[in-house]
Amino acid sequence: PDYTNGVLDLYFNSDYDRVGVVCENFDIAIAGTGRVIGNVRITYDDMRDNFLGNIGYKLSHQYRGNGYMLQVLEILKKPMLDKGLEKPIITTAPGNTASIRTIEKFGGKRIENDDWYNIYEVDLTEKTGKSKWNIWGDIIVFI
Repeated sequence: PDYTNGVLDLYFNSDYDRVGVVCENFDIAIAGTGRVIGNVRITYDDMRDNFLGNIGYKLSHQYRGNGYMLQVLEILKKPMLDKGLEKPIITTAPGNTASIRTIEKFGGKRIENDDWYNIYEVDLTEKTGKSKWNIWGDIIVFI
């Protein structure tokens, strides 16, 4: 894997459609199994006026509700910061309560909403304390 926390492995996948000029896509797998359960896209372009946002993700239905996507976002926090993405935008449908909870636990603050999308901004330089997971390198620390 390109990134792991011991629970989930992230594998770079260049076959996904690119969004923006600088974009990375990762398959999400249960650690050590190679079983892909979803994917995540990080776009490093300015996405402030784009409903797709800097971060896009999806997870297979049977794996939802386990906190996996929050873990994925935490795994990718340092790589995003290392590449200069300090305040990513994440968008979600207003009725997608599971995604809204994930974004808010990751520190997202709603900056705009309409009938189609709520737009959140996450300040990766802030320590929110809301997240269940803090990850340094390959070590998970429960707080």
